[in-house]
Amino acid sequence: MITSSNSLTEKATGLLPSVGQRAFFLDGTSVRLPHTEALAQLYPPGSNQHGDSHWPLIRMLVAHDLYTGLAMRPQWGPINGSQAVSEQGLLEQAIGRLPSESVVLGDANFGVFSVAYASTQRGHPVLLRLTVARAQRLAGEALRDGIDRHIEWKPSRDDRRVIPNCLPMRVCSVASS
Repeated sequence: MITSSNSLTEKATGLLPSVGQRAFFLDGTSVRLPHTEALAQLYPPGSNQHGDSHWPLIRMLVAHDLYTGLAMRPQWGPINGSQAVSEQGLLEQAIGRLPSESVVLGDANFGVFSVAYASTQRGHPVLLRLTVARAQRLAGEALRDGIDRHIEWKPSRDDRRVIPNCLPMRVCSVASS
């Protein structure tokens, strides 16, 4: 009997004892596909200073249940071409499949306003690693050991262009150890 990852995830409780909620770690990657004309049309190969690549490429995002290790069904799209997607964009497409009120965990690639906003707007608390530069900008000062304070994460001009009518978030904390 074949069971889907969504069915397994629904059956496994997966609650983290320390927080009493489910948590999912986001992981993005790229995958080289076999070369066929059909795949090259859907997932255009890239190019560099040496010319065009031969291999179609996809970008993929997977959410892993932190407690059980089970992976949700991946979300994917082309890396190149007019339909190219980012890992953050894939998250916005996949987030509806996460169980209600699951904590979203992400590395520095996901430590951006759009991910925090998309997650919190759907009722998912977030814990995101930020780049040092972004964390310092949000904190308004140099990072130092022991810093732990609430901040207001205001959308940048680019964030407001991509997410019209978005509001600052006051639920963030910048911490350093």
